Amino acid sequence: TLVGLLFIILCILPFFFMGRKRRKLEKQMLKDAERFAEEKQCKITYKELVRDFVLAIDETHKALFYYKITPEKVDKLHINLAEIKNCKIINVSRTVGVKGASQKVTDQLFLDFIPQNNNGKEIKIEYYNADVNTQLCGELQSIEKWAGIINNCIKLKSS
Repeated sequence: TLVGLLFIILCILPFFFMGRKRRKLEKQMLKDAERFAEEKQCKITYKELVRDFVLAIDETHKALFYYKITPEKVDKLHINLAEIKNCKIINVSRTVGVKGASQKVTDQLFLDFIPQNNNGKEIKIEYYNADVNTQLCGELQSIEKWAGIINNCIKLKSS
């Protein structure tokens, strides 16, 4: 019984430590995103950790913040929503046949920011990439929610 109990504990411990390390990283990413917003004299009113990046918004200053840490680099992006006309979702997908039926498979998801100025450059935030993450895990619902939040904020500023 003791050997079995020790074996179970040894099997569970790596998962416990990986989960603890992940929670610590998530907490740090949220703090870093808030610090990034503070550098721009903004205060985050809503934020969300989406798989491996943070999206945050300051509705008062109409600013969106994107913060992502990868082993190679840290990606930080500040978008002034006063300069944005619209935010739309780009869903790059393909149809595959499975046992006589066709199924739509999502390869990539982007938030696409269209500038008010025709000379401005579109900004795209990669939300999901099938080459990096093997399957969707709530990204479709999250991207729709964020597109709605962002578009509401854009409409509020123009009113």
